[in-house]
Amino acid sequence: MIQLNTKKYVKIIFIIYLAMLLTVSFWGISMFLPRHTYNDVSQNLMPFKTITNYLFNFEKYNFRTWFNNTFGLVLLFIPFGLLIPLVFADIKHATQMMYLSFLVSLSLEIAQYITVLGVFDVDDVILNTFGGMLGFLIITQLIKRKKYS
Repeated sequence: MIQLNTKKYVKIIFIIYLAMLLTVSFWGISMFLPRHTYNDVSQNLMPFKTITNYLFNFEKYNFRTWFNNTFGLVLLFIPFGLLIPLVFADIKHATQMMYLSFLVSLSLEIAQYITVLGVFDVDDVILNTFGGMLGFLIITQLIKRKKYS
């Protein structure tokens, strides 16, 4: 396991990450994506609609918009998946991580919709959850390798 001193640093990194996640989720939209890219749509409830649009019509978007709305959303949650099992020892199974990533992402999307600081897009939840799972798989593999080496 991680030494006591290291755990303290991991918790500090986790708190900094959460602050960054909230900043990017609410105020980062105006920094990274101009409002007009949303075409005044306040929600998308159809799974994979936005994802397929960006993947199959990428030539219609500038690179930053395309990247942020596809890979950026996955990358945003990879640290979540990496840090959660280090901060909370109870989270040991992929199913737990999937539910937690899903609930945190869903909460952020609902908050964006309610505060009108973003749009609700079910595809964001899907991509964020995937990112959380990817981070979790990376950290669990690293822990297993360290354990057996």
